[in-house]
Amino acid sequence: MPVNDKNKKAFSYSCVDRSGRKFIYKNFNKSCSYKTNFSGTIFDGTSFIGTKFKFCSFYEAQIRSCLLNGTLFRKCNLTNALFEDSIISSSVFKECKIKNCKFYNCKIVCTSGLSKIISKRNLKNTEILTAFPSSNNYSKELLKAFDKLRNNRFIKNSSVLFQKRDAINTLSVDILVSEFGENFLVNNLSSLNHISCDFHTLSYIKKILYKKQKNDTINELGSIATQGSIS
Repeated sequence: MPVNDKNKKAFSYSCVDRSGRKFIYKNFNKSCSYKTNFSGTIFDGTSFIGTKFKFCSFYEAQIRSCLLNGTLFRKCNLTNALFEDSIISSSVFKECKIKNCKFYNCKIVCTSGLSKIISKRNLKNTEILTAFPSSNNYSKELLKAFDKLRNNRFIKNSSVLFQKRDAINTLSVDILVSEFGENFLVNNLSSLNHISCDFHTLSYIKKILYKKQKNDTINELGSIATQGSIS
């Protein structure tokens, strides 16, 4: 049974109470939940691709470092919910209660109507786009570096860096460039080819790159210290 089919069954809920739970690094892809209470629940590093929530409560829920792609919230209660450090694309918030629902450090793309129902004061460091960034915004060297990651099946299956038909997810590229810079990515993206386990969000890739960046800084400082002692 494909992984997504297993998760579809495992994380599909109907008329149950899942309030106050913690779902960390989970895969809710293609699952469907109905009249379920997720109030006060924390979702961290979790993927919601093609996920459907109908008549569910997310009162004061926290959705952190998550990927929402093609996600449907139909008549859900999102009052006081928090979306933080998350990517939201091609998703639908239909007839939801959304009072004081906050979006912090999020990227929202192709999610029509959300900007009309969310107060600007509840959007902090959050960018709402009507289309994915153009690949022309990036150097050929950077795009080639991403292309070389296609052969890693864990990266490809995650849908984090590549979309349907193998198109590069330029929204993810944009986020990585803003945090690490093009030069660092060109020189270090190849380290991602060592990924050998399933993952579901961009936060996993960012942790690997941050670790690489930290190690490079330590090595550089060590080299400077050595040169200073020799001189």
